[in-house]
Amino acid sequence: MIKHFDEKNFDEALSGNVIVDFYADWCAPCRTMSRVIEDFDRAHPEVLFAKVNIDTAPALAERYGVKSIPTLAFLRNGEVEKMNVGVMTMRALEEEVL
Repeated sequence: MIKHFDEKNFDEALSGNVIVDFYADWCAPCRTMSRVIEDFDRAHPEVLFAKVNIDTAPALAERYGVKSIPTLAFLRNGEVEKMNVGVMTMRALEEEVL
């Protein structure tokens, strides 16, 4: 499931396991990563993706130390387990998550 979050509602996403996609609308690699996430979501709807636009939620990007985009932060119960910078393939994403 893909949900969009901002600084006001992001803490809702922290109650379980979630993959946070830090992106920007102007970022071409982010658009590529979004297509991978959409394909992954169709195959695995039980996985929660929290999309955070760094242009509208810069404090969240700063909170997680995001310096480049796209960045995926893999969170378990609100704690960062791993972060991945750059575009991932569907297979690589599946290997990380499943």
